[in-house]
Amino acid sequence: MGFITQGVLAVDPTTMTPASDAPAVTIGPCQIEEGDSVTVSVYNLTDGSRFSIRIASAIDLDGQQDFFLKATNLRIPFSLDSSRIHIRAEPVTQAGIKATFGWFPISMAVLADGGIAELTQGIGNIASGTTVSSVKVFGTAEADAATADLLLEIGGITSSVDVASLTFGLEGVTNGSVLVEVSVDDLDLARQEITIGAGSSQDSPLPAAAFIASPVSGAAPLAVAFTDTSTGSPTSWTWDLGDGAVSTEQHPAHIYTVPGTYSVTLTTGNAAGTDTVTRTDLITVTSPLAVSFPTASPGLIAVDTDGAPAWGESSRLGVTVTGGSGIETVTVNLSAIGGPVSMPMMQAEDGHWTVQIAATAASPHENGTYRSVGLGVTVMEKSGAVNSSVAVPLTVVRNGDLSGDGRVTLYDATCLARSLLGVSGYAFGASPAAEVTGDGVLTLADAMYLAKHTLGIPGFETLH
Repeated sequence: MGFITQGVLAVDPTTMTPASDAPAVTIGPCQIEEGDSVTVSVYNLTDGSRFSIRIASAIDLDGQQDFFLKATNLRIPFSLDSSRIHIRAEPVTQAGIKATFGWFPISMAVLADGGIAELTQGIGNIASGTTVSSVKVFGTAEADAATADLLLEIGGITSSVDVASLTFGLEGVTNGSVLVEVSVDDLDLARQEITIGAGSSQDSPLPAAAFIASPVSGAAPLAVAFTDTSTGSPTSWTWDLGDGAVSTEQHPAHIYTVPGTYSVTLTTGNAAGTDTVTRTDLITVTSPLAVSFPTASPGLIAVDTDGAPAWGESSRLGVTVTGGSGIETVTVNLSAIGGPVSMPMMQAEDGHWTVQIAATAASPHENGTYRSVGLGVTVMEKSGAVNSSVAVPLTVVRNGDLSGDGRVTLYDATCLARSLLGVSGYAFGASPAAEVTGDGVLTLADAMYLAKHTLGIPGFETLH
């Protein structure tokens, strides 16, 4: 088989071990009839990646000089920006290409130089989900040539990426083979020789076991999908998934329920024999995310009425977060007390998250008392999982409402004065609503200020 050597992968991809979040590719099947479809499955591809797919073949001319290789119903499941198409053929007198990518038609040819015809054409941006009915490379071989080596390459910058499959049919090779290769960011990730037609009747080669898994880490219960990427046309698969579970499916899925690290073994087989690969410590399962010990210190504060929280007008909220697969953010919802819906909390020490807050609205006042409100805490893991099971209890009273009746009146000023003078039955000195001057010291001046506020005397409009 005389494949074009330019741009062809020089290593055996079955020996490659993809990183947990690295791009990975599978190509199959490895045996088809002319016109059948080929599927290229892409995993962990990100926006902004340089993606390229190459299709190469040595066309048996069988006494003919004219030849072609055609990819049909080419479906591209993600967008390719600044895309281009490249062809190369040898030994030829000329070669060209015909295709239409969306609104962009291509029909061009080039004369060979030294028996090699090569051209590259930009094709703009290809939208996600585009299906191209035909991409045809054609040419005329030199008079004494027995075969013509062809290369078709399509590439660009990815966007709108998701786990998806690129599919296409192949025409122009009746009996022979085609080499399909995929690279991302100039790294060759996969190559597969696909036998077409009568060539598929030859004896099966010994399989080479290989697989990928996604995801490979996370909190229990962790659902993992395994994808067989073995070559050599295996017909049987035996999986040891590391936690006592086994499977004979080609592409099994499994849920790991117990935290730990697991090695996975795949044995593939066909008529020629078997091959085994083990990926040690492939799966890491952490404890489930747990959010506990919601606290507010103090648990009772007064409304901050002047935007400068003073004594009794702020509280430190806290929660303990354990387990999970890495914490992205911890936030608390303060909308019930007049604050933002998502206030970030900071990690004060290992597992403990806190934030100092003030309130601009009081708790609901029902049946003669202020009711505690639950300030919901949301924990987001790096995996995207969310836990919103915990709320921090906090009670917020109106500033100056010493009596707790939901109003601020002259009676509150009288109660405060009597409390400060030590009159029996008026112990309000510990209330966060008592200090209204903003000087941090509770004296009769606070009672006088509160009285003037309730009487509407100018200069005493704001409680501090």
